[in-house]
Amino acid sequence: MWNGKSILGGMVIAVVLLSGTVAMAATEKMHLIYGQVKKVDAAADTVAVLADVKNKQKEFTFHLAPQASLTDQGKKIMLGDLKEGSPVALHYTHDKGELLAHSISLRDQAPEPSVGKKP
Repeated sequence: MWNGKSILGGMVIAVVLLSGTVAMAATEKMHLIYGQVKKVDAAADTVAVLADVKNKQKEFTFHLAPQASLTDQGKKIMLGDLKEGSPVALHYTHDKGELLAHSISLRDQAPEPSVGKKP
């Protein structure tokens, strides 16, 4: 039978477990990739980006994080403002097997080919 102590103990355990999940998400390693927009799917909140990885063009599909920042020269833009071929800088993390974009910035020109680790 449930009593006050067991319910309170269960709630404390749930809070500890949830706060651990939040802490893990907050410490997830952020990556940076430069590339060009290949496709935007506003309905699915995704953007496909072509980037040079080891001197080969590779396509990556990123899902937008709930609080993702999209900017053009510091001004906020919408996902639909990203056009095919636009050069971008994108900060992302890995989340449950998906690439999660936290910020996408339009660039004036395509950068020199450089990608740290592949996504």
